[in-house]
Amino acid sequence: MSLSFLMIKPDSYNRCIADAVKTDVLALCSLHQLKVVGQWTKKLTREEILKVYPTIHTKSFFNEFIELMVSNYSTLILIDGTDAVLKTKLVRGNCRHSDSEPMNGIRGKYCHVEDISADDWDKLLKKCHPDAEKLIPIIIGGVVHVPDDELGVQTALTVFN
Repeated sequence: MSLSFLMIKPDSYNRCIADAVKTDVLALCSLHQLKVVGQWTKKLTREEILKVYPTIHTKSFFNEFIELMVSNYSTLILIDGTDAVLKTKLVRGNCRHSDSEPMNGIRGKYCHVEDISADDWDKLLKKCHPDAEKLIPIIIGGVVHVPDDELGVQTALTVFN
């Protein structure tokens, strides 16, 4: 058995879908034979966000991400089960493009990312994209977060508990 988590992010609360996301997370965890062993909800501080997302400072949307993450509550749902980190990534799923077929997972249901070309990415990285205000919230609004590995689980537990 191993531990993992799904964190319901502030954009879920800001969009008033946090309860629906949580219901779907719990159903998908059960489907993947994962057991919920704890839940905590809190407003994260900037310092706590940097612990949970240690590489976020390298992203071009760092300030916008921090602003999103301190804007409302986050809920950490601690999960136990075989291959928990891998399975929580399946529960999370991936964002889908507006013209793609529906995808599995929480992000597949709740997140739609507009197609962004290589030129768009380059302009966003250089902070000179004319539609940055529209694109950045779409990119950072992922509804849920899961850890990359078990070390990330321990860090999140320290922050939430």
